[in-house]
Amino acid sequence: MNLRLQEWAPRSAIPAGQGPQGTAIAEQAFNTGDAPVVLNAVLPWFRPTVGIGLTDGISELDAVAAFEVYTVSGAARTVALARRPL
Repeated sequence: MNLRLQEWAPRSAIPAGQGPQGTAIAEQAFNTGDAPVVLNAVLPWFRPTVGIGLTDGISELDAVAAFEVYTVSGAARTVALARRPL
């Protein structure tokens, strides 16, 4: 079913003029809550190693998400594990 905006808008749950105003994204900056990330980047010696198991059937996005979390935060070193070369 293809509705034009004029037909759909009255059915939406958000009253007119009260939705998001523009597409601007607020500028991000480090603050005191980011101290563990900075320490993990500066002092990497005592980080644990996390093995991420790669098996048949796991989607690429699921595998990459696990690597992304640990790599960006610096919380652990990641190693890919598999029974055989994939």
